[in-house]
Amino acid sequence: MIHLGIDISKADFHVYGQSKERCFKQTARAFSSLIAWAKKMGPASELVFVMEATGSYHLKLATALYSKGYGVAVINPQRIHHHAKSMGSRVKSDKVDARIICEFGRLHNIEGTWKPLAEVIVQLRFWIKDQDHLHRHITSLTNRIKSLELQTADLSYELKELRSRREELRKRLEHSRKQAEKLSKVHRKTRELLLSIPGVGAVTASCLITLFHSNYQIDTARQAESLAGLSLRRFDSGKSVHKRPYISRMGPPSLRKALYMAALSAKKHNPACKAMYERILEKGRPKKVALIAVACKLLRQAFGVLKSNIPFDPELSVKNLAQKRPILDL
Repeated sequence: MIHLGIDISKADFHVYGQSKERCFKQTARAFSSLIAWAKKMGPASELVFVMEATGSYHLKLATALYSKGYGVAVINPQRIHHHAKSMGSRVKSDKVDARIICEFGRLHNIEGTWKPLAEVIVQLRFWIKDQDHLHRHITSLTNRIKSLELQTADLSYELKELRSRREELRKRLEHSRKQAEKLSKVHRKTRELLLSIPGVGAVTASCLITLFHSNYQIDTARQAESLAGLSLRRFDSGKSVHKRPYISRMGPPSLRKALYMAALSAKKHNPACKAMYERILEKGRPKKVALIAVACKLLRQAFGVLKSNIPFDPELSVKNLAQKRPILDL
């Protein structure tokens, strides 16, 4: 297997492989030149292009290589960063980064398993983020309106202007919700299974669809928790280091926010979640800790109904909670 490391920026990208290095522009023509250059190193079946996840800069190149049948690996930048530190690298440049990425792929025998997200999932992610963006703007305007209402000066025109803006944003928010719901219905079966869980509404179902229909292969509920950023990070060492654990927050914030809001409903209407919530409070733990635990429980229930392809069963969920077993024996 031949690994080629690629360091990408907005305007160009550097490629390193088999002691050779070249720089290309971020254009479709340059992508073809890269493929022609890489063919001299070996057959397409043995080449793996390794690159960092750089926002959206890597998407066009990665998609172009994937469409031509080449193996592509998109790596978390933190892994590359820590690998460079472990090698004692003291130089930071595009050429050096491309070489480090190549060495990382070779040492870890990285396979080219990356593939682009389905168009529907990309569109659904946009509308979910758009709702968060609009929510923040509406909250900001509402706070400004409340502040101006306390002023003694005549600000009736200014208040009218702000209320008009807020109303326009609310209309856009409603449009965004309808678009997300429309796109989520493409995965009709998944959506129906998720909505069968008490506490999971349309917004949470849309967020969960983007998780379970992403490029990650989710084989266990624990993997789903990790990808959502709900897995605990512990700091215990010896007798002196005992820091308070906290969730990793490494997944999409919109998903965690949706699960947290769903937990507020699930602690009342979802039997297993309600029992868990009350049990944690009885131990004297804070309400927020209990709600995060309920959010994790909802995510496990979502994994369970999708894995089994069976709608949510409250009796089975309560039984498994009492026996301290997961929803599915995986």
